[in-house]
Amino acid sequence: MTSSALLSVELLSLLLPFTEPFAATSARFRHRLTSDDEDTFPRVCELHNTLDLLAESKKPMSHLWDLRGPAVVTEDRGDADDTGNGNKDAEDLLSFMLNSEFVLYELYHEYEVSLNPSLAHWVGICREFDKYTREHAESNAEWGLRERVLKIRAAFVKGILNDQGPNLAKITPKDFAIRGLDFNINLDSFRDALRSQGIYDEQDLEELEREESPTSPASEIFPDSASSRYSQTHSEKTRTPATPSIHQEAAQIASIIFQATNEELPSELTDRLLAHLAIAPELIPSYPLDIVTGSTIAALFAVNPSLTRGIVSLFLTHGSKIQRRELITSLEFLPISLGSLEMINDLVSKTKLLTGEETQHLIHNALSNGVRRAEAMEDGGRGRQAQARLVGLLCLFLRSIIRTEVVAVEDVFYVLQDLGVKFMFVKEARELWRSYCATA
Repeated sequence: MTSSALLSVELLSLLLPFTEPFAATSARFRHRLTSDDEDTFPRVCELHNTLDLLAESKKPMSHLWDLRGPAVVTEDRGDADDTGNGNKDAEDLLSFMLNSEFVLYELYHEYEVSLNPSLAHWVGICREFDKYTREHAESNAEWGLRERVLKIRAAFVKGILNDQGPNLAKITPKDFAIRGLDFNINLDSFRDALRSQGIYDEQDLEELEREESPTSPASEIFPDSASSRYSQTHSEKTRTPATPSIHQEAAQIASIIFQATNEELPSELTDRLLAHLAIAPELIPSYPLDIVTGSTIAALFAVNPSLTRGIVSLFLTHGSKIQRRELITSLEFLPISLGSLEMINDLVSKTKLLTGEETQHLIHNALSNGVRRAEAMEDGGRGRQAQARLVGLLCLFLRSIIRTEVVAVEDVFYVLQDLGVKFMFVKEARELWRSYCATA
């Protein structure tokens, strides 16, 4: 179960203006969501997915062209091979990326940037581009259009992190690119905020203190001999019943999963690992229960969310009853974040991996744990702001599962009342209460 839904062509096209102020484009996009009764929560997730897809693509301009479809073809496309000079496709890519990042800022602009659910996304962009710049400098290669667009995007994100959102709102993507604006930002200043959001733990912070190792994660996790054995087993078309050697293989894969709780895996390695698990589903009940305990799932999701989603799907499908119960309990206690709520939202609304009773149980306990966590937060100052951010995410999640009829209003009525009464100072909670409880 991976969350890979992308923005619709219509919504994507709303983020392409190159010569309109960011504030105007963002307002039009957000108005489209509210006027047509769109569900904001999954649309934000789709926006993240589309941004990530284009950023990771080797030919993002061609990829954007494909996403837009033939109905919105422009005449001056030029070469779309990422090696030509400036053209309309490059403008469209830059416009989409900058406008999208501004929308993610604008949705939560009433809170400090450190409380924005997209903080980890923005810090990741800056760290990845800084790393890319260092590697690129060593190769002495020329910068193509793709690299230039990503450079401008990183500069724009640094502006958001530097609390320049109100100033950026007044200019256009073209203005930002032409002026060559850039901002100095100390990414380490966001460590405490990311830790409070459940993105970093103490081990992550210790890892950031050390210099990046030149050894690739793949070579550390899969030594040559292990990688060779992996390739051999991955190519098998049929599997024999479990034998001691297969159990050793399961132990090796389990060890890799545990290592992935504190080390980010390349996407190719994640795909290989999940494919390897999928071709031997009969082995999954033999994996140690520790793989699906609360601490492991929380740590794994913080570092490797795609791997976690795949493991959740595989263990719910092929795991033992004990593994299944433990995994569902672990999901109930995941730290509340945009990503974790998206995973639960997808699980309960887009798959049939849970029974109706399990779905209700997961939703009620996840919401109850989220409310208790919000209640326990310090009241006042930054604690109150973090509390408001957490409550806002819970409200978005509630609206989504009610709108998609995963739950009925009466099933979550007391949670709606709880949020509305205890957190009336939060706009989302107040509006939710008025929508579903005020007339009850």
